[in-house]
Amino acid sequence: MKIEKNKVVILTYKLQKDDAKGEMIETVDDKSPFVFLFGAGSLLPEFEENLAEKTAGQKFEFGIIASNAYGEMDETAVQHVPKDIFMIDGKLAEDLLVVNSFVNLRDNEGQLVRARISDIGDAEVLLDFNHPLAGQNLFLVVKFLMYVKLLKKKFNTAMCMVRMVITIINKNYRQEVRPPSTGKLIPVI
Repeated sequence: MKIEKNKVVILTYKLQKDDAKGEMIETVDDKSPFVFLFGAGSLLPEFEENLAEKTAGQKFEFGIIASNAYGEMDETAVQHVPKDIFMIDGKLAEDLLVVNSFVNLRDNEGQLVRARISDIGDAEVLLDFNHPLAGQNLFLVVKFLMYVKLLKKKFNTAMCMVRMVITIINKNYRQEVRPPSTGKLIPVI
């Protein structure tokens, strides 16, 4: 059977930088496969385009250029912020201030934003709000394991469950990062 819209797809993949010889970014194996609802719009469009019409057991590879993946690096998404935004109960939360670590923040509109700490100065912290894979061409080796056919009367319940899982994954791991709106940032701990 072929991958089609609104089917729960189960697959494994290897994600590398640039090409088949590039640095390994992530490996998802059959012990903990990637499960998602095909056609729900929760993945990179070009990723789904490359999966369309594939059959169970099929292994294939493809590349996605940076502009079609997580975009190019946006210099305006790299910002200096006052170090004192990391004050919690009057004390600097130094455990949050580690170069190359990620911090979750809320902007003045209450929106969650995620940033990588690029540099720490005496009075300021340089935050990078770009997606971690921005500016990076991607190469994938994918094996389509199977799909789960949903019965019509169970479809809405299953879609809700899959969307909930996808939402949790996106919020905790694959979240598209955007620069904060203007105003004060508050660390989320």
